[in-house]
Amino acid sequence: MSSKLRIFLVLLGGNLGGALLVFVHLRFLDPFALDQVAPLGWREVAFFIVAFSTLLIGGRAMARRYASTVLRATGPLPDGPAHARARRRAVQLPGFLAALSMVLWVLAAFVWGFFWPWLIGNFNLQAAARQAFGMALVAGPTVGLFVFLATERIWRERLPLLFPRGDLAASGARNWRVRTRMLVVFLFASIVPLLVMAVAT
Repeated sequence: MSSKLRIFLVLLGGNLGGALLVFVHLRFLDPFALDQVAPLGWREVAFFIVAFSTLLIGGRAMARRYASTVLRATGPLPDGPAHARARRRAVQLPGFLAALSMVLWVLAAFVWGFFWPWLIGNFNLQAAARQAFGMALVAGPTVGLFVFLATERIWRERLPLLFPRGDLAASGARNWRVRTRMLVVFLFASIVPLLVMAVAT
């Protein structure tokens, strides 16, 4: 299986899995949300499919535009200023995909938190803000962290082909050390539970 397909499956699986978990939580488990919504119907399921597919297609198009050169490369990336952008993007790809996922989750938070309740005539500002907060600041960073760690694991297998001399620093891109990544994961694991409690209450 090519690295391109594996990365796409990570993006699809991470974001779809997160979306389904959020959907199930808000529709069947969250007592605050259950008091203010109508029973699940086909319109809501159809809206979920259309909204998720639209965000996925848009995200995939942006990812392909960003990484098309490095994904098509079959050998070392050329040196020189003319190819500096491609070399920099090759190193930054996992971080870009993680950031892209989080941006899409912010958009999804507005779609599900504000647009959908307004569309069906069941808009409540407090409930909408609470739902959008949970999606944008809890689910989004969680999926983003998963995407970063999973895609970096895949991408590390391809980097030696693109940088056979191992000169990643010469690309000019920031490459986080293991200690820094562990610190980010530790802070994430410390902060997210507090955000979950804030949303739950």
